[in-house]
Amino acid sequence: TTGETYSYASVVRLEIPSGFVTIQDRIFRKDTGFTSLMTLKVPESVTSMGERNFHESESIQEIELPNSLEDIATYLAAGVKSLRKVVMKGAVTIGAYAFQSCSALEIVEWGDSLETIGKYAFDGCSALESVPMNDGITAIKERAFLNCTSLKSVYIPRNLTELGTSAFYGCTSLSGTVVIPETVTTLGDNTFQGCSSIEKAIIKGDTMSANMFINCSKLSTLVLTKDIATIGSNALSSVANGNFLTIYTGNDPERLKTVNSISRFSTKNI
Repeated sequence: TTGETYSYASVVRLEIPSGFVTIQDRIFRKDTGFTSLMTLKVPESVTSMGERNFHESESIQEIELPNSLEDIATYLAAGVKSLRKVVMKGAVTIGAYAFQSCSALEIVEWGDSLETIGKYAFDGCSALESVPMNDGITAIKERAFLNCTSLKSVYIPRNLTELGTSAFYGCTSLSGTVVIPETVTTLGDNTFQGCSSIEKAIIKGDTMSANMFINCSKLSTLVLTKDIATIGSNALSSVANGNFLTIYTGNDPERLKTVNSISRFSTKNI
């Protein structure tokens, strides 16, 4: 009734009943009174959820979004340092900054319908160790996983066409092998800069962007399956920690050396 006020401070778990179609912007933010909300389940009837719904909440730990929700809003849960798990099985697009600075986020689940991961979507998610990449993903935008320092491995989808600038910059725990498929036609600079645990890279396309592997100090093997048409400046600077970098390639080794100022490397034909 008009004039009545409600307190949401004691709400810990909330399951929204079926029938709702739209949840407007900024509903569950700290300043709206949901100071104790820890888990939220959204019904399958919801097809739209506004921006900044959990922005800077200090209590929410788990969010389960319905299969009916295809677009994950910009800044949906940005700055929520308590958030540990997100389930969004129907997502087609994860908006820019959606989970930026969610430093406790450990578990992310999405389905095969996902196509786009927006810029800065998981920037600063320093507890995130793995992400469920699927081959339907065609775009990983700029700085999508910037400084995800616990991310241990990543599968680059084989149908990916865009890998944005600094997409995995500063992912210092990212190890093993990264494979860049030949479908990537838009390759930003600094893609893996500072990924100091990567040991091997396979590039199936014809481009190496500027600063692509700069400061990847454990990178010791590079496989180039095609002649490289474009070599960005400093793409291989400060790799291999001063040891030899072995390059498997049909390219002109002197060209690679000149562009990247590499002094200690050897090439083998593939």
